[in-house]
Amino acid sequence: MAARVDQLTISTGKLTLGGWSTIRVTRGAERLPSDFDIIATDRFSAEPGGVDISPGDVCEIRLGGDLVLTGYVDRIAASISASDHTVRIRGRSKCQDLVDCAAIASGMTIQSATTLELAKTLAAKFGITVRALSGEGPQLQAFGIALSETPYEIIERCARWSELLVYDDPTGNLVLARAGATSMGSGVAQGVNVQAALAEFGMDQRFSEVLAVIQSVDALQQIRGDASDISPGNLIWRELDKTVPRYRPHIIMAEQGLMGLGVAEKRAKWEVARRYGRSQAVRVTVDSWRDAAGKLWQPNAVLPVELPALKISAKDWVIGEVSFSNSMEAGTTADLVVMPKAAFEPAPTLLYPFDWQVAQSVRTQTFTDKPAAAP
Repeated sequence: MAARVDQLTISTGKLTLGGWSTIRVTRGAERLPSDFDIIATDRFSAEPGGVDISPGDVCEIRLGGDLVLTGYVDRIAASISASDHTVRIRGRSKCQDLVDCAAIASGMTIQSATTLELAKTLAAKFGITVRALSGEGPQLQAFGIALSETPYEIIERCARWSELLVYDDPTGNLVLARAGATSMGSGVAQGVNVQAALAEFGMDQRFSEVLAVIQSVDALQQIRGDASDISPGNLIWRELDKTVPRYRPHIIMAEQGLMGLGVAEKRAKWEVARRYGRSQAVRVTVDSWRDAAGKLWQPNAVLPVELPALKISAKDWVIGEVSFSNSMEAGTTADLVVMPKAAFEPAPTLLYPFDWQVAQSVRTQTFTDKPAAAP
């Protein structure tokens, strides 16, 4: 890769500033919104008005020539002492409004929409667009908005139901995608671009079998014997993890009895896969903000991982989070959190309090019987 000198610049429409002494910009596949924290020291000591930026300003953050975050300035802290003058600016992407603010829609209900359409409806009020990398998701029936809920809480819940992740892109807009939706041009490799790496492997949060059950009112239908001996009337699904070396059962309850059978089965499978993925996490510091093709590291992108000293070789894992940093002490680095794709699969959820067809029938039912006369 040709040598390039990257620096962070922040543009507000009024001016563009660079030359920051310390910077951090963080994006993630399970993180909303992206955020930044930049510091300048001494540079503006003789120029009290040199940083003409105010809280609430629209801003664009670029690394080199590439846009990495579009959002708003949240806070500015200026300090002076006998030895230095410091200006610190912090902010988040445009999607912060989806996280901070209340959701408001006509009638507080969204009728017959896909997850993408629902997200677009809620985000449009904040000037945010939404795109889907992995399909729009299935059709939702009438969806009621609870007072005080945020747009993000609603979108994230519906996205999990559609098996989609929710995060923002460099333009500050919302993305719906399955885990591992894109790929990097190269990966992280010991002896090539890795400055430091920490791998953590665990077994304490894993189970040999996950049992999805319903709670019966019949005492004779309860669990009998050991934890795996469950009456067929109670057991919905048994998902095994044969890589767990000893007997370790885990039980999850179906949230809605027989109406939640499908979700309970999916959740049992998800529990095994997710726990497997999260049991092997790597935090790696690389010597550049970019891959070998010159592309900035991206969350939710697949990349090859080669760390033989940590017993990790020829793995195609997913970037869960990336922090771009620069300081006088450490230089220009990127900190990546990478894990198997299964670690980022969204948790299945039961979207409706009971089956939507039942709900629809109740709403549209016309009762013709007259009430009995009072005695």
